[in-house]
Amino acid sequence: MSATSVRSFLDGLMKRYAPDPANMQSSPPVKKAPADLDVRTLASRPDLAPHWLAQLQKTRVTPLKSGVRPTASKVAILDDDLKVFLKCMDFTQARSHAKREFIDESVRIQALKHPHLVQVLGYSVVAYSTTFCVVLEFMELGTLRSCLRNPSFFHSQTAPSASNNTSPSPASAYQMCLDLAMGLRYLHSHRLPHGAISSSNVLVHANRQCKWNIQQLMQCQPRHYSSRRGHEGDRFGICDVVYVAPELLRCSTVEDLFAADIYALAVLFGEILTQKAPFADIYDALGPVGADVHIATIKADPTSTPEVLAPFATTIWPTENALIMAKCLDPTPANRPTIDAVVVALTPLVEKPTHVLES
Repeated sequence: MSATSVRSFLDGLMKRYAPDPANMQSSPPVKKAPADLDVRTLASRPDLAPHWLAQLQKTRVTPLKSGVRPTASKVAILDDDLKVFLKCMDFTQARSHAKREFIDESVRIQALKHPHLVQVLGYSVVAYSTTFCVVLEFMELGTLRSCLRNPSFFHSQTAPSASNNTSPSPASAYQMCLDLAMGLRYLHSHRLPHGAISSSNVLVHANRQCKWNIQQLMQCQPRHYSSRRGHEGDRFGICDVVYVAPELLRCSTVEDLFAADIYALAVLFGEILTQKAPFADIYDALGPVGADVHIATIKADPTSTPEVLAPFATTIWPTENALIMAKCLDPTPANRPTIDAVVVALTPLVEKPTHVLES
């Protein structure tokens, strides 16, 4: 077959099978991300630029934990050998509304400054400039929950076994309580309820200073409770229902979230002073899921007495402080003290700790 014949044959096939241009619809244009969400230009945004850490763009980062979600945790070392924590969002996977919310909330928490809030140090992009990250203080000892389960946590690191006494020293335990109360007072003074108080949402520095994990204040973060009782079931088994104020399980709407914070804070204080989980006996008997269900049930029951609802014995507090701390756990939100009153009650205990804590 000659070259001319081959060309004619191929031309015929093309005419037969090629789509008719008259019947072809134009392809929809590729939808571009809004300019203010373009990861390549984030460094020039007026709200991000003053806090942009360009050095991180060329710094090796290490995943802190695995996961398939578009937000992830990483760590990095800055030029001055400062280890930092990175809360990241892969902008190649996230939708525009999620990107916008993540950035907006990152900017909002960056403005919060207090010695007992984990500090936002700045922003950057990593992973070949595809991932936006919020740069935060790295808290070496991890969560307070994990620290409190370590019997030697309150004692000298150089000689943790020098004493058989595993109860925390009053000075250090009360100082932690006061630190957290002062951090919460700062939030409440800015009309910001925490909404997710628990020992797992407190981070501990190498010097044993406690700080609220500021990430939990981002509205795009899941909360450990819902004001609607029916939504609590999918969270059973994580042991956070112990911090939930009774009204959050009894009412469809709750007006005073600040009072709910006070309740949760008092539970957290008891955990610090005893180094034991709240409602420990119930968890030992029923396990995580069964205990969560039981505790949620008694909290939701308006006939439950304060004794039934008590997560710890009242003797963990000195006599002069026992009343106000009992009021913090009052089932009626209006009976609970303000965070200012809690700070006032704790301050003398730190200055002159005479009460012997239970082991």
